Amino acid sequence: MKFGKHGLQAAAGLMVVALASGVASAQVTTRLVTAGGSATTAKILPGGSTSMDVRLDTTVGTVGFGLRLNQTAPGTSGYVSITARSFSGSPYSDSTFGIPDGTALAPADALLDPDNTWNLGQTTPSFTPTAAASNILAVNLTLTASAGTPLGTYKISPLSPNSTVTDASLVDYPMGGEFDLVVGQTLTVTKSGTGTGTVSDGGTINCGATCSDIFPGTAVTLTATPDVGSTFVGWSGGGCSGTGSCVVTVDAAKTVNAQFDLSVGPTYLLTVTKSGNGSGTVTSSPSGINCGATCSFSYASSTVVTLTAAADAGKNFTGWSGGGCSGTSTCVVTMNAATSVQATFTDTIAPTVSFTSTPPNPTTSTSASFSFTANEAGSTFECSLDGAPFASCTSPHGVSALSVAPHSFAVRATDPAGNTSSPITYDWTVEAVVPPPASTAVPVPALNDWVLAVLGLMLAASAGLMLRRRMH
Repeated sequence: MKFGKHGLQAAAGLMVVALASGVASAQVTTRLVTAGGSATTAKILPGGSTSMDVRLDTTVGTVGFGLRLNQTAPGTSGYVSITARSFSGSPYSDSTFGIPDGTALAPADALLDPDNTWNLGQTTPSFTPTAAASNILAVNLTLTASAGTPLGTYKISPLSPNSTVTDASLVDYPMGGEFDLVVGQTLTVTKSGTGTGTVSDGGTINCGATCSDIFPGTAVTLTATPDVGSTFVGWSGGGCSGTGSCVVTVDAAKTVNAQFDLSVGPTYLLTVTKSGNGSGTVTSSPSGINCGATCSFSYASSTVVTLTAAADAGKNFTGWSGGGCSGTSTCVVTMNAATSVQATFTDTIAPTVSFTSTPPNPTTSTSASFSFTANEAGSTFECSLDGAPFASCTSPHGVSALSVAPHSFAVRATDPAGNTSSPITYDWTVEAVVPPPASTAVPVPALNDWVLAVLGLMLAASAGLMLRRRMH
């Protein structure tokens, strides 16, 4: 059942008129692509399915299309079916013509043998023209290969003259385009061993990252490339062995393994030294040096080593020497002999000094103690009291025999690189001791010896009198 200008004219009750049939086909271009994509090839296993879009690029408004798919190659046919159809997202949503929308596609009718017998197209509702546009979705089709499909590449295109796009003037434009359905088996590459490397077929397999693909029963040539410091030991699986190329015919699911081992050959020592009055760390890629603590490492011949210098806080990296390196960027060394590289770090920043304890202010004490610290390990200190010349000192530092007066204590620090800080000072006052105030109480006269004697006689007489009264 063909959908075209005559079907439209009959449906619309229009008179059939002779229309010129050679309107430039460039006004409508048909593309058969993977669903939602732009690729014109899909790969599946026997019994597998794939989703394909029929898309239109038009410079005219259109009202519908008729479509039958045709398998143009290979000579074998009767294996690929159209098992689903969807107009979701398509402007052609009126099922007046072609297979009714929602009708299941029967394999007997939808089989490409070499073409399907059903019109897969539809019209716009009420024949309302679409706007001229690019990438219009006409229809989405699901293609399924039967389990017994011979391996190969099945080329599919719209059947001519049954496949056309019709514009608002009921002029038909032939549909073109081609879609390759590859029905094949999977070739998988694995890698083993202590080393590293890449396996490639010069096309889709680059293992590396992509280590499998589907091939339509064809012969695939694999090549193994070891990384620096590794050796390709050989193939196994897929009928391959040795260290040459591996040629495998993918007429069934096959796995080929490539073994890479670390090279057994000469190694050379790379030594890093550090100079200057600063500090920092040198690291390497590949790993081995972290100087820091580990400043030498042996690398396999021809290994390319990249050294990176990082200055500590407050320090500067000023450059490389040795090993052909200079400047302040990374140092790249190819290890074909024992090599020494020097990294220079400088320190131009003075330390920061601070007090951790000071005497109270004011105070009456004529001695004082000060504690202080610096932010750089290994710093030394100099102290000054009341503007005297700075002299070496340590924390805590004490001073004594201070006069009653204001005083000033200063300290500065020098780091191991010889950078001296500005002094910090502490000012305080020693005050005189104030005596306690005189007492205002009335003095009690002291009792002399004769008064005490009289009191003793009086007490004795009183005691005797009391005794006589008790006896009477």
